[in-house]
Amino acid sequence: MAGPDKRPIVTVDTVLFTLRDGALATLLQPRARAPHAGRLALVGGYVRPAEDSGTTAAAARILAEKAGLTEIYLEQLMTFAGPDRDPRGWSLSVAHYALVPESALAGAARDIQVLPLSEVPPLPFDHDAILEAALARLRG
Repeated sequence: MAGPDKRPIVTVDTVLFTLRDGALATLLQPRARAPHAGRLALVGGYVRPAEDSGTTAAAARILAEKAGLTEIYLEQLMTFAGPDRDPRGWSLSVAHYALVPESALAGAARDIQVLPLSEVPPLPFDHDAILEAALARLRG
């Protein structure tokens, strides 16, 4: 765990929902690096203060870079933070979500998986809690 003098890790995570074969589905991507390398996770990454005008801009940049998706309208969901959400140290993630037509995912990177919610495996970090919060917001 990070010491009290270390800065927090600041990231964004994105939940994209779509309808596939009449069922609500979500977009996941295998993690390229440790921790949790190879496990399916929400698309997310670090905020880059020199590049990103805000967290929504960071989420859009990361969706484009990692998932090959552009022009997705994102809504901020909420902030998830604490010492136990990431094994690398105290972290903060501003989560975003969107409901998109399946056609908007046509240009997605090859490793992207769109799974019905009933088939989503346990996710790393606190991505299960983020997915649940996004689903509750969508239902609302």
